[in-house]
Amino acid sequence: MIKTLEGIKVVSFTKAAAGISCAKILAEYGAEVYFIEPVTGAPLRKMNYREFYMNGLRSMPINLRDPKGMELLHKLLAKSDVFISNYRAKALKAMGLDYETLKEKYPRLVHATVTGYGEHGPMKDAPGFDITAFWARAGLINDVMERGSSPMIAPAGMGDTDAGFHLAMGVVSALFNREKTGEGMKVYISLYSLGLYLNHAQIIDQEFGKVYPKTRKDPGRALKNSFHCSDGWIQTMVLDFNKHFNSLLKVIHREDLIGDPRWTCIQDTEGEKAIELTEILDEAFAKLTVEEASKGFEEVDMAYSAYYTGLQATQDEQAAANQFFADVINKNGETVRIPCSPLKFGDDTPADMSHTDQIGESTVSIMKEYGYSDEEIEQMINDNVVASMRGL
Repeated sequence: MIKTLEGIKVVSFTKAAAGISCAKILAEYGAEVYFIEPVTGAPLRKMNYREFYMNGLRSMPINLRDPKGMELLHKLLAKSDVFISNYRAKALKAMGLDYETLKEKYPRLVHATVTGYGEHGPMKDAPGFDITAFWARAGLINDVMERGSSPMIAPAGMGDTDAGFHLAMGVVSALFNREKTGEGMKVYISLYSLGLYLNHAQIIDQEFGKVYPKTRKDPGRALKNSFHCSDGWIQTMVLDFNKHFNSLLKVIHREDLIGDPRWTCIQDTEGEKAIELTEILDEAFAKLTVEEASKGFEEVDMAYSAYYTGLQATQDEQAAANQFFADVINKNGETVRIPCSPLKFGDDTPADMSHTDQIGESTVSIMKEYGYSDEEIEQMINDNVVASMRGL
């Protein structure tokens, strides 16, 4: 693994997936990340996704209500490069961990935060998660659902993880800027703004009068649609009409439509004309299996994909060939296959994801690195200022 961020120290004071995602990404590329969690453990530890989000983070449980706990946190901050948080602004202010306060103490520190709805306006202090701020308020749920159906169950953590990627890019940019100016800066993102950014095409379409949500029976573009074969769904994507339309008709055994005057160019397959063609394609695909349709598209070099489940993707030979997954042993001794970072550098190999810290696993080693004696560490453990899995 090319550790591009080796030497960078990060304090991650995060309790939900969006902030933790940023810390995880920085850790994957070599940063040393201290994960500040409650002495009882972060809420995310109770979820199935804990190995994905917390892999590579050094667990440092601290009771920040205790002055000695806050003193320990500030010792870490004094020698760190980045502070990540997704607590609300008023909570950070109350603890003296807001940007303005920390900037005075640690001017080189990059301060990265995630909020639900942004730092201004009537909802700046409102609680926000990706399912509410990212999926619902930004229009994503509405705009991707099938017209006339109920909203889908939002995929867990998708907005959170993307927010983490964007925030990590902001952190790296701020660190680069610090090399020029000698000063840190504030970097922030909201789940709401990210949802709007990713929903750009649907938002702009609606400004030009297009109606959302759509329905696959009136797709706007018949050749960019999903079709149900006899045993599952498949997705097509035809951009070059002259190159691929006749090939598509051959794959679905409708050669009789080749040269049909109803469809002579790509525009004939769009708009209102897409409805009739979709009905024809639906009928033809229903007579094929997914395997038969897939083989046909491969032979004519046409873009398509069968609809996989996430579990099927873990066994995909294409994913295996590119090392898109890593096997991790969880605390129960079970093997969990989790996706690796999609970002690669040159010929690097995926980050080592074989180990995830348990609660307080790194407490003693971190405190010793920062000058605490065995007696001080033992006393703070006994006083419940910090938690340690290993003890002394």
